[in-house]
Amino acid sequence: MIRALLILAVLVPTAAQAKEAMPVKRQAVSYPPMAAQFGVSARCAMTFDVNGEGATENICGVCNTDAPARGEIAQAIANIFVNQSVSTIKSWEYTRGAPTKGVRTTLTYQLAEEDGSVSAKLEKPAPPVCNAGEIS
Repeated sequence: MIRALLILAVLVPTAAQAKEAMPVKRQAVSYPPMAAQFGVSARCAMTFDVNGEGATENICGVCNTDAPARGEIAQAIANIFVNQSVSTIKSWEYTRGAPTKGVRTTLTYQLAEEDGSVSAKLEKPAPPVCNAGEIS
């Protein structure tokens, strides 16, 4: 059975953010190859700031996965997706001169069946608690 990759990124700005920093360049997310080997899907809640130059910073996030593992193994799998999400968001650019704090986005990494159907039902993770540039 061949499975395709279905990756979604949803930026959900608040009303205040819609008046401030606007995306100029957003690289699409890439499914982490290590996660594909395990056939795992994830939904990641990400938070970041946009500085006056339009660059993203203070990126953090938390991911829920459909991995059957628990404990440290489950956390290691979730961290694969968090790290991929952080790497992607670092490459995004926003309008200059409109610094914005606490931009939130949800990145969804799902594997689709040959017919395009998606089998994984992923819960939306709680917003991450960010600590000065650390991922959570």
